[in-house]
Amino acid sequence: MTRRLAAVLLWFALALNAHAQLAGNATWSTSKVSTDITTTSTTLVDSGFHAAVSASTTYEFEIWLVVNCSTTSGVRLTVATDGTGPSIQSVWEAQTTDTAGVGFSYNSAGAAPTQTVATGVSNLDSVVHIVAKIATGTSATYVGISWNVVTAATGTIRAGSKMNYRVL
Repeated sequence: MTRRLAAVLLWFALALNAHAQLAGNATWSTSKVSTDITTTSTTLVDSGFHAAVSASTTYEFEIWLVVNCSTTSGVRLTVATDGTGPSIQSVWEAQTTDTAGVGFSYNSAGAAPTQTVATGVSNLDSVVHIVAKIATGTSATYVGISWNVVTAATGTIRAGSKMNYRVL
């Protein structure tokens, strides 16, 4: 990770924390994967790994995932929510191969774009870290992870993966 990216990630985390402190909402909730979640779908599907949220509310999320793919093609991930008109701003750090990582950010109305991770070596556990500010849309009930495998394979989100979140 470059120094510039590290500085941007730190700034983003500090800005979200300062905003939460001003709002007086420092209490974090946690949603955790208790057993491995798997998929063989090559089209984007809901993983079932969710945090319960309220509609039309702004949240800070910190998501830690350990993902695996049975082939070298990898898995695609995205942060998703139900409801109409959400806004997702996120900064990601991801292990994309056995020897490389990547950092990137998204600012979008609607679901965040997908990112491919866990490529290059089959059955390699890869770490993904996402920090996000999510304004849920009307009628929203959850924020979660949607995903798919890139080619015929089995993708896994490992037990112990978690998302911490709080209202801003």
